[in-house]
Amino acid sequence: MLVDLITSYRKSAAIYAFIDTGLSVHFKNGAYINIDELSRQYGIDNSRLSRLCDYLITIGVLISNNNKVALSDECSALADPESMESLFIKWELSPDCWNAWSMYPKSLIKNDGKSAFEIAHGRPFFEYFDNNKLIKSIFDSAMSKTSDIIVEKLLDIYDFSQYNRILDVGGGEGNLLIKIREKVKEKHYAVLDRYTEIPVSENIDFINGDFLKLVPSGYDLYILKNIIHDWSDKNAILILENCRKAMDNGATVLLINYTKNSQSSMIISLDILMDVLFSGKERFLKEFEYLANQAGLTIKDTKNINELYSIIELSVK
Repeated sequence: MLVDLITSYRKSAAIYAFIDTGLSVHFKNGAYINIDELSRQYGIDNSRLSRLCDYLITIGVLISNNNKVALSDECSALADPESMESLFIKWELSPDCWNAWSMYPKSLIKNDGKSAFEIAHGRPFFEYFDNNKLIKSIFDSAMSKTSDIIVEKLLDIYDFSQYNRILDVGGGEGNLLIKIREKVKEKHYAVLDRYTEIPVSENIDFINGDFLKLVPSGYDLYILKNIIHDWSDKNAILILENCRKAMDNGATVLLINYTKNSQSSMIISLDILMDVLFSGKERFLKEFEYLANQAGLTIKDTKNINELYSIIELSVK
C-alpha cells in the first residue's frame, strides 16, 4: 500500500500529459482512436504514445480494442476541454500549481505565514495570477463550473428576494449574481473584486477593490462564496471585520462554502490544497463561529446545500 501511495502522482502526471497535449479532445462521443494514426498526426513517437495509453488503460482512463483506444465511461468528460474535470486538471496539475507542492515541507518548517505557492513563485497566489492571464482564465473557468453545480439548489433553498441591494464579495466575473438575477429581478447587484479589466454584465456593477482593505457599505446582503477558505484565520477575520464595518444592523453576511466534517475525505484532501496554495483552510462549523465572533458577527442560521456545501447566515451581534 505504501508504494502505491508514494507513486500515485504518476497517475495525475499521465492524465495531465493526456490533456495538455490536446490528445483527449479526439475521444468525443465514445470514439475509438487508432494509436498509430494519432501518433502520426501529433508527431509523437509511436512507442512512447502507446506506453502512455497502456498506462492510462491500466488506471482506468482508457479502454482498448485491438490497436484502438477510447475513454472509459467514467472519464468521458476528459474529451471536453471545457468540462470541470478537464479545467481542474489544467490548472491544479499545471507547473504553476504542481511546483508549489515541492515547497510544502519548507512552508511547514518556516511557518511564517507564507504559503508553499508563495515560496515557489515569490508572490501570493492571486497576485501571481494577475500577471499570468492564461492560467487565471483556466482557474476562473474551473471555479465557475464548480459554482454551477450548487447554484440551482442554492436558489431553491435560499430566498434572495428578501434583499434589495446585494454585493458579491470576491465574486469575479459575476457568475453567481447572473444566476440570481435570472430568478430575482429588479434588485441592485454588485461585485467587489480585484480587476485588471472590469467585466461588463447587464444590471451588475463591478467594483475594483480589495476586500482585505475595504468593503463598500450600503448593501443589505454581503455574499462570500468560497472566499474564507482561501485565507488564514487572521485574514479571514479581517475580511469579516471589513464586512461588519460596512453593514447596517439589519444586514446579513452569507457564507457559501465547504463545511468540514470528520466523514468528508474530499474536504480533508481539499484542506491540504488550501494550505499549499493560500495558507488557507477548510473549517468546521465551530471554526466559522469563532471567526464570526471575532469579527463582531454571530451565526443566525445554517443550511446544507449538499453533502459538501453549506450556507451560513451571519448577522451583527
